[in-house]
Amino acid sequence: MMHDYLPISRADMNIRGWKQCDFVYITGDAYVDHPSFGHAIISRILEAHGYKVGIIAAGDNHSVPGVFEHGSMCALAADNTKEAIWDAFVNRRVYGVSQSRIEVDFTVDGVPMGGEVETGGEVELELHVKGTSAVDRVEILRDNVLEEICLLYTSPSPRDTR
Repeated sequence: MMHDYLPISRADMNIRGWKQCDFVYITGDAYVDHPSFGHAIISRILEAHGYKVGIIAAGDNHSVPGVFEHGSMCALAADNTKEAIWDAFVNRRVYGVSQSRIEVDFTVDGVPMGGEVETGGEVELELHVKGTSAVDRVEILRDNVLEEICLLYTSPSPRDTR
């Protein structure tokens, strides 16, 4: 079934009632749903065959959030080989950041990022976050809805007090 646009976020997937995509098309180009763009043709063919297709695209490079120096997609991979990065994609060990380079890893009830957790109540979250400077907060979302904000306080470094 063809929709107006391909989902580009968890919110778009929620609108369709999807927990996950069958295919995610990753392109370094802007998302333009027009038959002159290869990713649009391939994605629409897959959708026409009943697959749930999402897209991760670059911005339009007009200094807006979501483009170079504003946002990045990250893969939590064992190393920088193509095989390790692909393994991270397949196992959904990916996340996005805005502006700063931030390393994130977490488990929920011992299940690593990308795994599925079935729960009827509270869960144990173990979180590791490393930023290029002080991290002031961590926002926890469940199905793209803000669940909790953890405010962090660290003493300023000597260079911050000059």
